[in-house]
This record gives sequence, C-alpha cells and structure tokens, in this order.
Amino acid sequence: KFGSYEETLEAFARMEKKIFKKKFGVDEFNILLRAFCTEREMKEARSIFEKLHSRFKPDVKTMNILLLGFKEAGDVTATEL
Repeated sequence: KFGSYEETLEAFARMEKKIFKKKFGVDEFNILLRAFCTEREMKEARSIFEKLHSRFKPDVKTMNILLLGFKEAGDVTATEL
C-alpha cells in the first residue's frame, strides 16, 4: 500500500532531482501511474494524472494504463479523462 499520493509525488520529484538528476518524461510518468493502477488506487491515479498531465504529454500507453486500471477496478464509467 502506498502513502498519500502527495507523498508519492514528493518522492517522485526527489528521485528526479537528487537520484537520477534528469527531468523525467512520459515513460516515468507512466510507471508512476501503472503502480497506482496495479494497486487499484484509481482515485490517486486520477489525481496524479490531473496534476501532471500538462507536464508529461500523455501518450497511447498512458491512456491504456488508465483505462485498464479503471476496468480492473470495476469502474468502467470513469472514461472522462
């Protein structure tokens, strides 16, 4: 189980700045989203998507990760991204 999505975003930013020392791209964004979707934490996945989608241009993979996550969580009505 993850901490709050705010804590996760802070850890994501720290990894970007202090560990990897490079700007993350859509691939890293997708990994973050996939982690929440795999745990069926769709509220948090949606919040992360809404907060970061302007920074990381979503691609087909991003949308597939989210759609599959919502489907697996039983929320087939959550297609308004």
